[in-house]
Amino acid sequence: MCDECDAQLLETLLHTPSEGYYLLSGHLDRLLLSGYALGFTLPAPEKIAARLHAEAAAWPPGGASRVRLLAARDGSLRVERYALAGVLSHPAAVMAPPTSDDRVRQAPPLSQATERSPHTTGTPQVLLLRLDPAPTPRDEPCLRHTTTARAAYDAARERAAVGGEIFDVLMHNELGQVTETSITNVG
Repeated sequence: MCDECDAQLLETLLHTPSEGYYLLSGHLDRLLLSGYALGFTLPAPEKIAARLHAEAAAWPPGGASRVRLLAARDGSLRVERYALAGVLSHPAAVMAPPTSDDRVRQAPPLSQATERSPHTTGTPQVLLLRLDPAPTPRDEPCLRHTTTARAAYDAARERAAVGGEIFDVLMHNELGQVTETSITNVG
């Protein structure tokens, strides 16, 4: 059980008018598995998908959207939409200036990147990450699932002094395994 009792499950999805929700079934699977693990009572995946599609049908015409699906412990759902203006890409990330931890390697230059998202237009954005100076515990249930419980992520951002040129913190566990950043996952 998460320490933050009022935490909600969270899925962030990409929606485009021409293609709908990107990887919807995978997002729903993850939401339901997390709900089961954390004791949430959630609607059937078909009902959740129907809700998402109904929400999208009511949006004004336009481009791609970032959609946040929040599920409360009692199964109530909230959908939030944020329009994505301009370039939409899976950003290539490079590490911030080297730290004392030599296990971190810099990503290849953007000129060597060959795989592009089908949703990409224009030049990818380069984002700087800094390695969290402290490991994040592997046994915290809320960190195994995407929730609104933010305390561990906020602490990691503070330790890494995120801000200015540094976009986010790269988190790792006690074994030195990279796990995620505070606002994105590592793919």
